[in-house]
Amino acid sequence: MSKFSERIKELRIKNDLTQEELGRRFLLNKSSVSRYERGQQVPEVDMLTKLADYFGVTTDYLLGRTDDPGAYVISGDEIPKELKDLGVEELGVEAEVKKHGLSKEDIEEIIEFIRFKGQKK
Repeated sequence: MSKFSERIKELRIKNDLTQEELGRRFLLNKSSVSRYERGQQVPEVDMLTKLADYFGVTTDYLLGRTDDPGAYVISGDEIPKELKDLGVEELGVEAEVKKHGLSKEDIEEIIEFIRFKGQKK
């Protein structure tokens, strides 16, 4: 069973919904929801986003990239200004953030560490 299939079933049950009820909310038939929960099918990106929004979790949580349903994973061009202002381009940190995706807390720790190291000079 994939993380997605486990999590979508867990969230459906936690919200006291049947497969049929969940399907109706998203114009899906019960068999589609059943295939999601058995790991036989993964929704397309648009549906994945709608499901995450509905259940109040991130798509990263649904896909198993994080175990924190509310975690915000930073990737791509979402490097915070505070980090860019600290000169991360020269340090190579920006490339690592983009490559691996880091949580908000990870980014805050990096910023705090860089500021701490800067004060020691």
